[in-house]
Amino acid sequence: MKLKKIASLVLAGLMAVSMLAGCGDNSNSNNNGTVVEPSNSTIIVDAANDAQDPANKVKVTFTSDAKLLSALQDAIELKAVDFDGIRMLTGANVVAQLPTLKATDTSPDEVVETMLVVREVRDALNETAAAKMAGKVVNEIVEDLKKNTLNDSDKAGTKYYACSYEGTIVMASSTDIAGHVTYYVAGTITRTAAKKTLER
Repeated sequence: MKLKKIASLVLAGLMAVSMLAGCGDNSNSNNNGTVVEPSNSTIIVDAANDAQDPANKVKVTFTSDAKLLSALQDAIELKAVDFDGIRMLTGANVVAQLPTLKATDTSPDEVVETMLVVREVRDALNETAAAKMAGKVVNEIVEDLKKNTLNDSDKAGTKYYACSYEGTIVMASSTDIAGHVTYYVAGTITRTAAKKTLER
């Protein structure tokens, strides 16, 4: 009888230890054995900031975002890693791409809009390689961003928007039961456009 009690206590102790060990782990495992893990936030943030060409007209400073990372991990588990999936999970009012701005007397003095970018990174050897591949995509997007809405032909008195940008970026990965790792990146770029009048 004592042996049964001792065995029960040992089993209970082992269960408690295993539960505690799981508490500090940010990875998730879904029903089909796929393990979803967050990536090192510094790696993807540094890659997004460092990959931007100095010749770009604007520079976007990226930071990490815990809410976006959580949504990305949820989206991976739900197999909904796309624009609509992330947008619904964050509840954010975001667009697929930043629309063209035009400033007139009746336009608002300030326009703030956020663009969401979601990418699956294939064929990356590791987390650092995936981040560098994502950084190249970030640069392609940033190099198309405009500093303002002015044209060379604009004259004094013309209304225009001066634009500033900030961004967030996160990365997570999934490992299937065969050990194959897929990386996913989600990021936002927020444009703040302030209306001004050209003086020459």
